[in-house]
Amino acid sequence: MKQMRSDRDLPWVCIGDFNEILRREEQLGPNNREEYLMEGFREAVDVCQLCDIGYSGLDWTFEKKVAGGYFVRVRLDRVLASAKWCACFPFAVVRHLTAVKSDHCPILLSCEPEKIRGASRGLGRPFRYELMWETNKGLYPLVQQVWKDGQHCHSVEDMKNKLCHLGEELRFWGQNSFGAVRKKLRVQRKKLEQLRSDPTRNDILEEEKKVEERIVLLNYQEEIVWRQ
Repeated sequence: MKQMRSDRDLPWVCIGDFNEILRREEQLGPNNREEYLMEGFREAVDVCQLCDIGYSGLDWTFEKKVAGGYFVRVRLDRVLASAKWCACFPFAVVRHLTAVKSDHCPILLSCEPEKIRGASRGLGRPFRYELMWETNKGLYPLVQQVWKDGQHCHSVEDMKNKLCHLGEELRFWGQNSFGAVRKKLRVQRKKLEQLRSDPTRNDILEEEKKVEERIVLLNYQEEIVWRQ
């Protein structure tokens, strides 16, 4: 980091696992870190003229069960940025997300206001067939029924209208059956975050395991979407 800082004076941001903390309060649990290691990290941050831009979510990004049955929770992952970079992206925010099969939580850096992101997501788009629909056994019976109940085609225009009607039925069915994959993921991740947010928790609850299983399934369905 020091070498990069001395080579150029461009706006820059560093994000990821620094494997160190700036202050002792950033660790909960046993196995306290050495003061000289934290001091070295603070010095590097100062020399590079970077600042921690903060976060929302859990107060830690790493959690592991250690000897004695206790959990150690540490904020190892963060975003550090220069003043020039912060001036370029004044609305930047960092969120600590929830991981299912990792001891590190992913962190998400968003550089644009929430209103702009929401407006982009709200734009209308043409019908799109979703591969993840094929994981539901109700897809083929629905297509057969809608096609059978529709009018007979006597022209290209009739065929177009029939396909449009089928598309609308699939879109509506998809929203009810899967529409909600991303929404359900947000709900389940929020629930998992709430279950894990208790710093005194020393064991994995049965409810937590069930939530993790739901997230794994929903992640699989979402992955199918991204592969299209």
